[in-house]
Amino acid sequence: MSQRDEFGLIHWITGQRSSTVTGVQQEVDVVRVGIGDDAAVVRFGPNDEQQHMELLLTVDTMVDGIHFTDRTMSKEDVGYKAMSAAISDIAAMGGIAKTALVSASIPKTMDQQLMYDLFTGLDQSACDHGVKIVGGDTVSTTGPLTLTVTITGEVEKNKAILRSGAQTGDVVFITGELGLSAAGLDWMLNREELPMKDSIRKELTILKTFHQRPKAQLQTGRLLLESGVVTSLNDISDGLVSECYEIAEASGKNITLFEELIPIAPELVRYGVLTDQPGLSWVLYGGEDYQLVGTAPGIELPRIQTMLYEYGIHIVMIGMVNESKPNQASEVELMWNNEQRALLEKKGYNHFGGEK
Repeated sequence: MSQRDEFGLIHWITGQRSSTVTGVQQEVDVVRVGIGDDAAVVRFGPNDEQQHMELLLTVDTMVDGIHFTDRTMSKEDVGYKAMSAAISDIAAMGGIAKTALVSASIPKTMDQQLMYDLFTGLDQSACDHGVKIVGGDTVSTTGPLTLTVTITGEVEKNKAILRSGAQTGDVVFITGELGLSAAGLDWMLNREELPMKDSIRKELTILKTFHQRPKAQLQTGRLLLESGVVTSLNDISDGLVSECYEIAEASGKNITLFEELIPIAPELVRYGVLTDQPGLSWVLYGGEDYQLVGTAPGIELPRIQTMLYEYGIHIVMIGMVNESKPNQASEVELMWNNEQRALLEKKGYNHFGGEK
């Protein structure tokens, strides 16, 4: 490859290996959904006709200097966020998170109290999400702190919500406010020392909390699955546009987002005024919100909204799924004033390009 891209690299590597889902011939294939979605869906065994559930498997890694720094997060925050980020993949399948395995590569120079704080954060997030830490591995390293969390979960047989199910005419919805995490990171890295009124500074600490202590939307994911009508689902880790592209490409569709329907949190509006940056850009490309974006038939959306509202959960329509053009790549576009359109650039955080 002339230019390394995170997702292109994954496709290239797995395409060369005989152990990937398409390359292994088994008498009874226990893998129902392999590489390419938020989590793998695995049958419990070849004789699972009587089983009512399937196994969900996902893994997530955070590296010091790439995903966090001492300027933006305490070690307790790092542990909390690493666990939440991994659990979020289970939420995006409509699943139930069950257990966690934690692998930590810890610098030899790291203080013992900081190690304790790290695992305290992991434990807090696990408890908050109803997950049991059942094992893992800890090694010393001369490199940066690296934390890998593997989550196992379960979902009803053949019911996992995939990225690939979006249908032409579906509405696109999100489950909460976006952009707050990325704005919080920007403030901590670039603007925290700016003189501000105490009232505004207190308000902006909300942005920090969204970045440092995200919650996986497990209950929301389960309710969306129970509705029985959600056609696709994805968690928002790399940014709304990036996740919409994943749904569009997996489903072979195009997506149109409507600017006037996309909510922007008051704190984000205030931050945009202070920094002369449009809040919409944080919403579209910010990432690390760990809310959910999904699709469903438009006629079913009011019922889903009413169902979730009873649990204090608000979902908002922000777009539509359209038919893609023959022999052309899937597209995600933004529409405003009911007629003006612009193709949204397919970008988010790229580990091999350093792009945001």
